[in-house]
Amino acid sequence: RCLGCESCFEACPEQAISVESPFPSPKVCTLCGTCVDACPSGARRMIGQSMTVEQVLAEVMRDRAFYEESGGGVTFTGGEPLTQTDFLLACLAECRANGLHTTFDTCGYAHWDDLKAAAGLSNLVLYDVKGIDDERHQATTGVSNHRILRNLYCLATLEVEVWVRVPLVPGVNDDEGSLKALGGFLADLPRRFPVWLLPYHRLGRQKRNLIGMAEACEFPEPSLGHVADCAEILQSYGIEVRTKP
Repeated sequence: RCLGCESCFEACPEQAISVESPFPSPKVCTLCGTCVDACPSGARRMIGQSMTVEQVLAEVMRDRAFYEESGGGVTFTGGEPLTQTDFLLACLAECRANGLHTTFDTCGYAHWDDLKAAAGLSNLVLYDVKGIDDERHQATTGVSNHRILRNLYCLATLEVEVWVRVPLVPGVNDDEGSLKALGGFLADLPRRFPVWLLPYHRLGRQKRNLIGMAEACEFPEPSLGHVADCAEILQSYGIEVRTKP
């Protein structure tokens, strides 16, 4: 528990934290860990660890028997795995060399050459689409969706399996107009992909508390009936829709 001292703030070389703003600014913080080392109470901590490609592969191969039994494989997700493109490509290549089914999950906000290279080493791409309206997309995610939609169009020209995943967020992208815009866009792609509707849930609340966003993403969870209605709108465009049980 934080003792309220200023050790962490004084130790930060980038001044990414302060008494007024104790959570690191993502635009300034370099993840150096200096504040963690300086925190006398242990309230600050680093989540995750640095690993080599060889270490990742060794961890993955421990479960090979389960992959072979279930027909599954390895999924690289995040965060955004394409923020570490070279590492992702090396891991995908090693997994493929060892006969493993490979998948990566992306928001699509990446350089096309990086996305294409990763897709070329993957059996399946999980591609998130949060909305078609660019103004609303910028307001809710902080970036334009132009690159995301363009990259999905380009993926449709490749011979790689793609599942589009739509996080269904009440009041953000679950209205009839948003779903019709999504259905029209997906129906006009060079080939059609199955769409998974992923209803908003509150399982990320604890993580949001850790980074000072406890109230930033609170929405009601959509009912099963509403999810079914959303699926019906997309299906009217000839799109295969899948929902989580």
